[in-house]
Amino acid sequence: MDYRDRKAKTHRGRVHLEQYKPKIIEGPRRIMVTRGSKTSDQVSRFLEIFNVLFKSRTQKLNSRYDTRPFEDAGLMLHLSDKHQCPLFLFGQSSKKHPSRIVIGRVFEREILDLLQLDILSFSGELAALNRIPTHQRPVFVAIGDRFETDEKFMRVRNLFHDLVRSDCAEKVHLIDSLHLVVVLTCLEDGTLVLKICEAKNKKLTDLELKIEMKLTESKLAEKEAFKIACRKPKENKKPKGLEKNTLGEQIGRVRVRQQDLKTLKLKKIKKLKNEKRSDKRDAMDGDDF
Repeated sequence: MDYRDRKAKTHRGRVHLEQYKPKIIEGPRRIMVTRGSKTSDQVSRFLEIFNVLFKSRTQKLNSRYDTRPFEDAGLMLHLSDKHQCPLFLFGQSSKKHPSRIVIGRVFEREILDLLQLDILSFSGELAALNRIPTHQRPVFVAIGDRFETDEKFMRVRNLFHDLVRSDCAEKVHLIDSLHLVVVLTCLEDGTLVLKICEAKNKKLTDLELKIEMKLTESKLAEKEAFKIACRKPKENKKPKGLEKNTLGEQIGRVRVRQQDLKTLKLKKIKKLKNEKRSDKRDAMDGDDF
C-alpha cells in the first residue's frame, strides 16, 4: 500500500508518515552501504570512503547478501525502506566483474535509477581521509563535456551529486566550513575518475586518492518518472488574519458579515409574553373607555 493512501490514526503514526511526504527543502539523503557474498579489496576500500566521509548519514550493514539488484531488486527495496535510506551502495565481486559497484536510488518504494560501475584502478591510502574534519559540507565538481551532452552521463552526475550532497544552507563560510572537495571527471572514452581533495588555507590539496571506473550497465528512469520524482510540492500559503503579539501568542481575526437583527431568532421568555398580554389588555380597555 502506498504511503500517500495511508491515513494515520495516532499522532506517532502521523509523524512517521510525514517523513515520506515530499518537502520543499529536502535534507541530506541517507545512504545504505551493503556488501555481497564476495568483495575484493578495491570494493571494500571504495565503500569505506563513504563510511568515513559521510559517517553521519550512512547506514552500514554488516550482513552480506547474495543478490543481483539488476535482476531482482526486491531485497534492496526492503532494506532501504527498513532503514529509511533512499540511496544505496552495493559492492560485489564475481569472475566476470571482479570489482563491481552498484549505485541505486529509490523513489516511492520503487527503483528509480541503477548504475553498475567496474573499478579499473584504485590508488591512494584511506588514511589520508583522517585529515578532513568530520561533519563537513562537501563541494562537488563534475568535469567533462559528456556531463552536458549525454543524457546517461547527466543522470550519472545527478546521482553522484545526491550521494555527496549535504544539507542546504543559504550562507557558507568558505574558509571555515569547506574542507572537502569531491571531483568527478568524465573522459572522452567514458571512463569516470573520482578524486578526493582537501581545501585548507585557501589552497586545494590533492589527497592522492584516485579511483578510475567504467559504466558497464545502467537502468535509468524514464523522463516522465524522473520529472515526477523531481517535482516540488506547493508551498502552503500563510493564512490571512493571523498575527503574533509581543508574548509570542498567535492572534487571529475572524471576519463575519453584519447580521440582520430583524431576522434574529431569540428564545421566547414567559415573562415577556405576560407583559405583551397585559399591554394588549390595557390598550383594549382604553378603547372601550
